[in-house]
Amino acid sequence: MNKKLITSLLLLGLVVGCGTNTNSSTNSSTNSTNSIVNTSSSTTNNDTSSTTSSTSSTSSGTSSNTSSGTNSNTSSTTSSNSSSGTSSNSSSDTGSNTGSNSNSNTGDTVIKFDPEVTFSFESGSQFVLGVDAEPTVTVTEGLDYVVKYENDTYNSEEFPEEAGRYSMVVYVTGNETYNDYKIWCNFTLVENKLTPEITFSVETGVKLTLGVDAEPTVTVTEGLDYTVKYTSEAGYNSEEFPTEVGTYAMVVNVVGNEQYNSKEAYIVFTLEENKLTPEVTFSFEAGAKFNLNSNERPAVTVTEGLDYVVKYENDTYNSEEFPEEAGGYSMVVYVTGNETYKEYKIWCTFTLIDAPTEGYALYVTAADGSTRFISLTRIDELDGQGREQYFGDNIQLNAGDVFQLYNGTNGDAWVEKVLEPYGQYQSFEVTDNGIKCNVSGTYDLYAKFKWEDNTIYIGNENGQ
Repeated sequence: MNKKLITSLLLLGLVVGCGTNTNSSTNSSTNSTNSIVNTSSSTTNNDTSSTTSSTSSTSSGTSSNTSSGTNSNTSSTTSSNSSSGTSSNSSSDTGSNTGSNSNSNTGDTVIKFDPEVTFSFESGSQFVLGVDAEPTVTVTEGLDYVVKYENDTYNSEEFPEEAGRYSMVVYVTGNETYNDYKIWCNFTLVENKLTPEITFSVETGVKLTLGVDAEPTVTVTEGLDYTVKYTSEAGYNSEEFPTEVGTYAMVVNVVGNEQYNSKEAYIVFTLEENKLTPEVTFSFEAGAKFNLNSNERPAVTVTEGLDYVVKYENDTYNSEEFPEEAGGYSMVVYVTGNETYKEYKIWCTFTLIDAPTEGYALYVTAADGSTRFISLTRIDELDGQGREQYFGDNIQLNAGDVFQLYNGTNGDAWVEKVLEPYGQYQSFEVTDNGIKCNVSGTYDLYAKFKWEDNTIYIGNENGQ
């Protein structure tokens, strides 16, 4: 019973610490007053100190007072401030000095938020003068704001009337809840003209071999002047096609006229040395299935003499070790080049399944793409038509599940048809990928085999 496998299935808080730090000293020879205001935010701590008529005054938030000389000094400090800093005050006297020093530091913490500002367009958008509607902006309700349009030569609240690149800048006035705020979004105004057509001879990302592949070309709307330059991150910038290995951009600038707008377009390409490409052969076709419970594993052969690394990768797995969990993977081969062969990377996809290695099972693919196997038990007796019978009782299926019959011995999976479904047919339908469950529920399923007549029955033996 070898059947071909049928593929299945802003809020930013600003903390302002407002505090007053008053430090006074009474002295027969020296009288100093020291004040400090500390302001801090979640990202910035600014300390400002001022000193008036003091022999030596240093201020920073936590207050300490030191007196030297033939004097006595009593200091009391009361501090309550969410901002950080230290304040020190020292006095020196050669005479008798009686000092009275009191320090009070009080503060309130106020949390403010950045306003919400939403532009009607994405940065870099293009608008046609006299055709497209002007861009708009929405700001947190109740806040005053001003919109200006700015570039190197234009700065106004009036929407510009000339082609060019601009920034739409929004200045929001804060209040007791929201911060002052500035934000902008860039756009381009173009005249109401036709757009030139620019067509490259190759796709962006193409790899070209030096001395072998032809240089890429470009065609532009007839009658328009244009320039072509080649640039690279390594500093190449020329109208001449590069002659060294590397990655480049081919940049085309079309000069507009009274009928067409100006336009810029580019592609990226890589120049490689004229070397041979390694031969890499996988032992399987893309999309092949391998059973975790069998010894068969994907393999690869590479041009003799070349070093290479094989890795197994998907969104959550990246290792040279063969995976141990069911799922979809890519077998990726990284070949190290030499003076004859270029570096090379190639991959082939496969699926790991956790399937039985003997008997028969239902191979179920859920709507989310996950798979599972439900083993079927063989019934000793043949049915009335001499067919082998396998069954599974109380099988939970969900709407959207698609299942096939699976042969654990050789890995074949298939679906033929549904016969005599015992009144359950409305819950299932036959598709190219398998039998699809349309109604979630618990079912008894029977598989019967005899030559080409491989069928799945849904229901129970009594036809209920």
